[in-house]
Amino acid sequence: MQAHNYQLSPELQPEQGEAHD
Repeated sequence: MQAHNYQLSPELQPEQGEAHD
């Protein structure tokens, strides 16, 4: 679920921000 969430809000999750394009 977390992995899917980072796509919706990369700004809110700086940790996953690396994944955002």
